[in-house]
Amino acid sequence: MQEALVQYAAVSAGGCETADECQYLMARRLGTSESLSLAMKAKDPAAYAEPIQLQSAAEQQADRYGRLSLGAKGNYAAVDQPLRQMAEWFGEHPGM
Repeated sequence: MQEALVQYAAVSAGGCETADECQYLMARRLGTSESLSLAMKAKDPAAYAEPIQLQSAAEQQADRYGRLSLGAKGNYAAVDQPLRQMAEWFGEHPGM
């Protein structure tokens, strides 16, 4: 699971300025967050229930706004919020 978390953090460390860059970045973040979610579910779904739910919320937002239009500011922000909360959860629970 640690490897999936490191990969997610590496992908999330980048930023974006243009809609195309933001589209690419969010698609990568969603992909690595899905891998992280699978790792959390495999390790201990009860202990990781909150970040698993947040990752799921990000996926739902991506579906709601359209996965091909995540570069738009409002759409990006809607998907970004639960992903940021997921990352913050790990910051608040070191060693998990």
